[in-house]
Amino acid sequence: MKNYTPKGPFHKVCKQCGIPFEGVCNQLYHSQGCARLARYGRTPRLYPELSTGKIGAISELRVCADLLAKGYDIFRAVSPSCPCDLVAFKQGTLKRIEVRTATKTQDGELNFPLAEKDRGRFDHLAAVLKDEIIYVPEL
Repeated sequence: MKNYTPKGPFHKVCKQCGIPFEGVCNQLYHSQGCARLARYGRTPRLYPELSTGKIGAISELRVCADLLAKGYDIFRAVSPSCPCDLVAFKQGTLKRIEVRTATKTQDGELNFPLAEKDRGRFDHLAAVLKDEIIYVPEL
């Protein structure tokens, strides 16, 4: 990293990657990607050119297709403030599914954001990776 001396109150250096930038007084990172990497320790997004909303919708639709292929009837939430993303129905049993776009750390652990307030609002978590979907607990 090059030595960089800020020239005024709004000349900053990204706390994550060291790139100089002009930002607001409390801004620590030059991009959302660096902020996300610092916060979650995540690798870059699977689809960096798409918004997080579109990436989430893609993940939900991939889980829908996977569960449909496994014989479930799937119902998708209409409101973004629902306690879970999907409801899966099979043989008289309903299961609440929360979908998260995930990555794996170098040691193979799943990595995805999940707020403490969200725990207990679903029965299964679907962690969507680039080439697979992992259900926790298994369906």
